[in-house]
Order: sequence, then C-alpha cells, then structure tokens
Amino acid sequence: MVITQNNPSLFDKVSMTALIISPILETYGWGTFNFSFIIISLLSVANVFKRGLPFYRVPKALLVFLGFYYISHLIACTSIGGILHLGILRILLSILLLYSCFDIMWFTDSYRTIAKICIAFFFIQELSLLITGIRIPGVVSFLPNSLGVDVSLFIAKMKEAERSSSFFSEPAMFVQFLLPLLIVELFAFKNIKWRWCIFVVLTLLLTRSGNALIGLMLIAMVFIYWLFTSQVLSKKKKMWITTSVFLISIIAFPIYLNSEIGESMLERTDTMKLPDTTNAYTSGFLRIWRGYFVYDQYDTIYKIIGNDNPIYIDNAIYNSPVSDFFGEKERYFNNVQTCLLHTGIIGVFIFSFFIKKEFKHSNLCGKTLLLLFIVLSFIAYFYFKAMMLIILVYTSYMSDSTVLLDKRTKVCLHL
Repeated sequence: MVITQNNPSLFDKVSMTALIISPILETYGWGTFNFSFIIISLLSVANVFKRGLPFYRVPKALLVFLGFYYISHLIACTSIGGILHLGILRILLSILLLYSCFDIMWFTDSYRTIAKICIAFFFIQELSLLITGIRIPGVVSFLPNSLGVDVSLFIAKMKEAERSSSFFSEPAMFVQFLLPLLIVELFAFKNIKWRWCIFVVLTLLLTRSGNALIGLMLIAMVFIYWLFTSQVLSKKKKMWITTSVFLISIIAFPIYLNSEIGESMLERTDTMKLPDTTNAYTSGFLRIWRGYFVYDQYDTIYKIIGNDNPIYIDNAIYNSPVSDFFGEKERYFNNVQTCLLHTGIIGVFIFSFFIKKEFKHSNLCGKTLLLLFIVLSFIAYFYFKAMMLIILVYTSYMSDSTVLLDKRTKVCLHL
C-alpha cells in the first residue's frame, strides 16, 4: 500500500504538536494537572465531538488491556467515588485522539524541527557553562511549576546542575525525546540524513545519561544488523560505511570514555547495580528494583489482577524493606513495575501480547522502536505519557506492507 503525504487539518496539527511538546509541558502546571495533561485532555474531548469514538483505529489488543485495567480498578475500588477512573478514561481518549489525527510525514517533520530547536538550546547551555560557569536554565519562570518545587529554587538548581537538559526538566527526559526520532531517521528513510543523525548521537552522548548510553547501544546493534542485511545499500556503500564507523569508533570511543563526560556517564551506569555489603541503595537501584519489593507485599489475588488504589500501594510501600527510600506520598516506579502493580500478572501478559503482535507486523524501524520501549520500560517511568504514545502510534504505521511517499523531498519511507 502506498500512502502519500496528506495535508492534516489545523486541529490535527495542533494535536500532534501538543503531543510532541508534551514532555516539556509536563514541567508546568499544578501537580497532576500539568499543561500537558490539561491540553491533551481538552483536545481529546474535542476530538470526541469531532469524530466520535473511532475505536477501529486503535489496535484491539491495546483496547483489551485498557478494558482489563478498568475491571481490575473496579475490583480494587473501595469507594463509590472511585468507580469512574478518570485516569483510564483520559488514557483511552488520548489514544483515540492520537490514532485519529496522526499523519506520519507531518508529525516527523514537526518532530525533527522541534528537536533541532531543543538541541540548539542544549548547546547554548553547554556554551554558557563553558564561558560563564553557569548554565542558562530552560525554564519559563513566570509559568507555574508542576514539580512541587519553588520556581526560583528550581531555576537556581538548573543553573548549577552538572548536566544540561535543554527545555526539559531533566536530561533523561531530553534523551527519551531524542531516541525515538533517531530511530526513525536511521531506519525509516531510504536516504539517511547522516550529518543530522551524527549530530543527534553527539547530543545524546553529551547528556551523560544512562538512558542515552543504553539506548545508543541498542540502536548500534540494530544498525549493524541492518547494515549487513539491507538490500537498499550497495556492497561498496556498505563497505564505506562499515570502515568509516569502525575507524571513528576505535579513535573516538576511548577518547570519549577517558574524558570527563565519559567518566560521568560510566558513573551513572554504576548506580544501576544491586547494592552489596559495601554500598548503599543508589538512585539507579531505586528506579529499577524497588517496585518489585513493593509488589512482593501484595496479596495473592492482587498479584494476579493488580491494584491501583493509592492507599493500598502506600501500605505495600510502608511494609516493604525499601520503605525508607520513598518520599512522602511518592509512588515512582518504572513502566514495568507500574503495569505490574496496577494490573498484575494478567495485565502484564495482555500488554506483552499487544507488544508481541505489534512487533510481529512491524518493519525494522517499528521493531527497534518497540525494543527501545521495552528496554527503557525497565529503567524509566513514562507509562502512557507522551513518549510512550509516540512510540506506540509510530509503530502502528510501521508495517511491512506500507510505503509512504513524501512529495516535497522525494524521499521514500519503507514502512
């Protein structure tokens, strides 16, 4: 099937733009009701009035998962007021919005443009640090802060931070924003923009983020596989790319690892190890492992079907051996742990089935996006947030039988 670039409506363009900048908008607002939450919710409701409820656009397995999520919530619900789960309803409406308005070519062009702006400001921050010793914060000071931190203190903290994060609240979010785009640029287009891709890789390395290192290692392995199996590249071009990458790697990689930036990144990967008798719990350990200790406190029935009741989760945290490492009313878990706690083994099985089905029908680009999602889900939290939705919606357009044609650039997308 050949799909040419369409001209999305203004409403669709606004919706897609809101999705792209959602990780930035999450910094502003009032707690849970951050600007991303408010804007996407309003657009989702408007989409219902505009298009109704187009369930046929959404993968059935994903709808089944959301249905089970709601049933699990009803079973664990302890009050009449909690019967209507606004969180699940909002997730469903957001998914319907994005699967309805998504135009892959317009979205990718806009995604790339916004990424260039963010990267440009990232290098301005790095240059500012180099010249003045202080980073220019990427925070809009007159907007309310949704992170529960005083704006002036937050800005002061960002000025003195060890790492730049562009307009994002932290480097990890900036990295999670760039990685899916890098995958699309490398594996979706027939004619790869090599300079742009190298520039994105350089930016990711400069963030000194463990997320970046893990993501780039995954992409590198897929790239090597693609390089030797691609039918698009000639043998001469394959040899040229292989030689260039090899020479650059053996020269640049040791230099990078021995630099201050490389040492900083390696230190961050060390924080993900399990504690032993000589070291305490690290931030990486807490992000990756502590949710399983909480899950172990669940009753057997809830281990099977899950329980998203905040009071029940707080009690499980209190009774767990890692309770001292949670802040007041803190329930931060990575994606896998969140899914496990909220929907139990059954929910994890249904969602895994959805991912497996999408993986089976995706091309290399879609498969790589899903692999990235799986890997990051074990170390980070973006459960049904913008970046998770971007990956899932992109993947739905990455079937082997689809070819997109960008009329403006005359570039074919093999999807």
